Amino acid sequence: THKTRGLGGSPLLANLLLLTALQVSAAPPTPIHQAGETLAPGYQPLKYKAPEPGSYSLSDLGPAADASLLESNGAKVNLDALLQNKITVISFIYASCNEVNGCPLATAVLHRTQEALKAHPALRESVRFVTISFDPVHDTPDVMARYAQPFIKDGDDWHFLTAASASAVTDLLSGYQQSITPERDAQGKMTGSISHMLRVILVDPKRRIRNIYTPSVLHSDLLLADILTLSLNAHQQPFSPSNPSILRAS
Repeated sequence: THKTRGLGGSPLLANLLLLTALQVSAAPPTPIHQAGETLAPGYQPLKYKAPEPGSYSLSDLGPAADASLLESNGAKVNLDALLQNKITVISFIYASCNEVNGCPLATAVLHRTQEALKAHPALRESVRFVTISFDPVHDTPDVMARYAQPFIKDGDDWHFLTAASASAVTDLLSGYQQSITPERDAQGKMTGSISHMLRVILVDPKRRIRNIYTPSVLHSDLLLADILTLSLNAHQQPFSPSNPSILRAS
């Protein structure tokens, strides 16, 4: 469980942390963290070879939950509509989270996976990223828009969502088994921090959950391999290392 310290509700401060961690280079830089704090694998080069896409299968873990949410421009949207006919990666965050192995890790890994997909232009159009706030009282559409700004470029299919109220996301969190606990100080007052277990969800085009990633296994190399595997299965193409046509950039 990640016990996160609030940043006074400031997404700009949270973005400073994220931007430090998200510079994409051959050698990923070290993100801001406390001395002696162990960084999750997702910030570092993978220490073993990712499985060959299509050489394995992903279990069906059940249906993806739906909810009425708000886009960062304030428009209403059903999550179900965003999941239709797309391979979708869902992360749950709150914008003022500053636990380096919590919400920033999820956003960092999604960003790096998005960058890696540029080598697969045909596949890139079939993949969508969705980041959902579980703190809609503070994470208004405007806050989510500012949080999203460093990660959205022309052609990127990444939605940053919130909800009209906290109750609007309660059932959604339950559907994805995403537990959260608002923290209180010694006087019983809310601190603005939220204790939670980081979970990133992979959903196939038929809106079935196919994998769930926790910090120990959340890495862009592994996520990309799973995305490519789902795409190969969707196209009903048997994997062939000598001719993995869907894996090559065109």
